Amino acid sequence: MRNRSGVVLLLALLCIVALELAAAGLHFAALQELRAARAGTRSLQLRLSAQAAAVTAVAAWPAEQALVTPIGGLLPIPAAAGREQLYSIDFGASAERLGDELFLVRGEAASPLRERARIGCLVVAPDPARGLSAAAVRTSAGLSLAALAALAAGGPACGLQVAPPALQLPDPDLLSLALDASLAGSIEIQPELTGAHVAELIPFPLDRLLSAALALPASQVRPGPVIDGGRCVTGLLTNWGEPDPLAPDDPCTFWLPVLTRTGDLRLDGGRGQGVLYVSGDLVLAGGASFAGLVLVDGRVSLEDGASVRGAVIAAGSVSLSNASITGDRCAVSAALAAVPALAGPFVPRGRRWVPLF
Repeated sequence: MRNRSGVVLLLALLCIVALELAAAGLHFAALQELRAARAGTRSLQLRLSAQAAAVTAVAAWPAEQALVTPIGGLLPIPAAAGREQLYSIDFGASAERLGDELFLVRGEAASPLRERARIGCLVVAPDPARGLSAAAVRTSAGLSLAALAALAAGGPACGLQVAPPALQLPDPDLLSLALDASLAGSIEIQPELTGAHVAELIPFPLDRLLSAALALPASQVRPGPVIDGGRCVTGLLTNWGEPDPLAPDDPCTFWLPVLTRTGDLRLDGGRGQGVLYVSGDLVLAGGASFAGLVLVDGRVSLEDGASVRGAVIAAGSVSLSNASITGDRCAVSAALAAVPALAGPFVPRGRRWVPLF
């Protein structure tokens, strides 16, 4: 009986060991499946995070910086960076400029285990100033350059293949030039400009341009950049940004507002940039300076050391006395790139890009 009891006990122990081994095997197999499932889920999350970065890059397209990025250069997009908390996945995006308006956007994601995923897509980011006259002054009336006045065309830059004209007007007899005035650049006579309103002189709807404009309540203003605690205070109607190209690190350099005035407007000194639309007459005096695009339904008068760098488009006459207008396509493009309704990559219907990898 004792021998039989020992055999039974041995068999029982062997059964227990076999069951434990089977359980361990099942546990190992289940653990491997769980690890594989987690790896697959993490891989999927990596790709989704990379795709999210690319989507954000297109949605938050930095049009101003894109315009000045050289072909072959990289455009960082800080707004696309972030972290997926569940798997601690860091993601971000950048864009490489392949051509004048063609960019390769790369969305990338990485996990703490050094796993990576990348999404590539082509986007077309048109220059918002495409189709807009590149002349320093375009008027459907006349131009008068009085004493010490200067009008100069810009060079072939920011998408232009040839130097633009200095002036476009409907009739050569509408040009008045004093002996000590300066006009550098070509003149284009366009009879179709006769009597045209400012809305007819631009290639996009005026209301679209002004959809997010800041309305100026006063008829006289002296604008200037306002900085508080190292930040540009953009909520003030007197803050029109910092147009000085020698101050690239100023916090207000990238503040290019769209400003509108119903009625007449006079600038007595100060400086600003962006897009300025005036439904009445515009006067710049006292050394006032502006960079970007100026649109005026009435007359434009620059005097007493005033200056504009960019382009002036006016339905009325333009006159300069001891003042200057210098064509700058880059300044106009940058100003329009800051307009949400005009800037941003081309989005094909039903999709945001053409995926590459």
